[in-house]
Amino acid sequence: MTEITPENEEESKEVVLSPAKESENPSLDADLMSDEEEEDAEPLEEAPLEDFSQLTKKEIIEKAKSLLYEENAQKAFRTFSALNTAYDTVEKSEIPQLMKEWVEGGGEAKNFIRQPDTLRKELNDTIVAFKKKRKAEQQKRAQERLANYKSKQTILDSMKSMFDANEAEDGLKKFRDLMNQWRQIRQVPNEFREELNKTFDVYVNQYFDTRKMHQELFEVDRQKNMDAKIELIQKVEVLKAEKNIRKSMILLKQYREEWRTIGPVKKEHNEEIWKRFQAIMQEIYDEKTNLIADQNEVKEANLKLKEVLVEKAEIAISVMPESPKGWSELYKKIEALMEEWKAVGPAPKASGDKVWEKFNGFRGEFFAKRKEYFAGLNERKIENLKAKEALCVKAEEIQNETHWKNTSEALRDLQEKWKTIGPVPDSKNDKIWKRFRAAFDHFYSAKKDFFEKRKSDESGVLEIRNTVLKALEELKEETDPKELLGKLKTQQKAWNDAGHVSGKAHFSTYNKYRALSDELYDRCRKEGVAAKQKNFKEHLSKLTEKSNAGDELGQEERRIRGRMRTIQEEIDGLENNKNFFANTKNAQSVLAQFDTKIEALKRQIDQMKKELNLVRTVKPKNDSE
Repeated sequence: MTEITPENEEESKEVVLSPAKESENPSLDADLMSDEEEEDAEPLEEAPLEDFSQLTKKEIIEKAKSLLYEENAQKAFRTFSALNTAYDTVEKSEIPQLMKEWVEGGGEAKNFIRQPDTLRKELNDTIVAFKKKRKAEQQKRAQERLANYKSKQTILDSMKSMFDANEAEDGLKKFRDLMNQWRQIRQVPNEFREELNKTFDVYVNQYFDTRKMHQELFEVDRQKNMDAKIELIQKVEVLKAEKNIRKSMILLKQYREEWRTIGPVKKEHNEEIWKRFQAIMQEIYDEKTNLIADQNEVKEANLKLKEVLVEKAEIAISVMPESPKGWSELYKKIEALMEEWKAVGPAPKASGDKVWEKFNGFRGEFFAKRKEYFAGLNERKIENLKAKEALCVKAEEIQNETHWKNTSEALRDLQEKWKTIGPVPDSKNDKIWKRFRAAFDHFYSAKKDFFEKRKSDESGVLEIRNTVLKALEELKEETDPKELLGKLKTQQKAWNDAGHVSGKAHFSTYNKYRALSDELYDRCRKEGVAAKQKNFKEHLSKLTEKSNAGDELGQEERRIRGRMRTIQEEIDGLENNKNFFANTKNAQSVLAQFDTKIEALKRQIDQMKKELNLVRTVKPKNDSE
């Protein structure tokens, strides 16, 4: 019988722990979490694991089986690893006794072969079952992400279709509904996430930019966006009191996504509100990450922040500037992002290197484009000179025009285009500007001479106007409606044929003329209404004489009611349109025109009500609709 020695015991350990034996156990590292799950996972505080060192093999296996229903993959993985290690420790502790029994049975220590452990197989089967369950869950999540991707793609298609359609009254509501639908959809496959978000941002900005033609509604919408962002900032501030770190991090991510979907605010408030949001987000994030003890989780959080900076850098260089000032501003923005990057702190090595490669790649692309721009700046100045020379030609072509208003507007348009062109070579700058300015001076000098001459000619026109006003005063004594209307039209023609008077003289005479004309026409109109009412009574009298008088009168009543509804709808439409012009430049004048038309329509309704009462008066008692 071979004696058991320390050397023999060491040989037995080498046999049991050989690579061939270890390879029979399934790997705990493989595929327990997918890349997307790892990326989506929020930083968690790792609670200390139980002490499994005192458990038996069967107790270890029972503990492992209970993990099949554990939803937290990270926790399950760590626990499986600890149980596997505990099981290995128990196996190793059995070796001396098994070796002793082998030798006592007549075997040589160096030929010791451990018999298969059925309990080990049961533990391995449990691990395999856990992996299969995890894989099935991963496949299900992958399908859900793919479905979410298709849903988001459908939303993007719907958004894009709204750019080509005419702006409808409920267009903004539909677009916001699409934004809310987008916000409610969860994760998508990683390879599509960045492109989807970038397209979404482009579509949102493009949609709101196209609404600039509706300036009043546009301003209201900007204010709503401002209110929504302030409300979102208040929600973030509430997280200061939230003790659940995981919930806080999830909500921070959700609020960041909501911020991106809200839409733009007024330009003068954009930077301020963004800084407020960024500051409170950073404050809350710093507060929560400081509570996380594990440095690796802090690095994961830093990685997320750096990915955001990568996205900002990509967005920043998506549209390159077209002026030296624009390049200077973009340079400051890129450098500010670099300072933010430095302030974030380290990230996991492998992931950190990849994200740095992307971030630095965008910076490299910016500096390359910037160098290319300034290299070609002189060529662009030559092109700018040609463009400005073309504007000079256009200005010189119309400098002798006498359509003063249209030509003034055309020259203003040329001046606006001139401002957008950009610099020309310094040696040509003064000369081309003087040429352009000379055409303006020529036109405006001729315009000034014209209006000075016209002013001297207006004295005769003013005399005619005063004569017309005197004649209108005398017409107040006219009692014959037909004579009054004829003479009124004669004086109106004389006024129109007299010509134009400018300045205060125009308004003082015109206001008197308008007041007298309105008074006299109102007399004509009232007498016309009386005549019309008389004719209507005669018309009703004829209808009552017919054999089917009830039907005829019923039809007359329906006609009047239908006309009243049409006029009322027109009044409602005018009242609604008034709101759109309430804050415009010439609001008072425009609203006065609306009120005049509305009053005229209301008078028509009043007249129709009288006619309706007449119909009811003569309509047979037993006839009803």
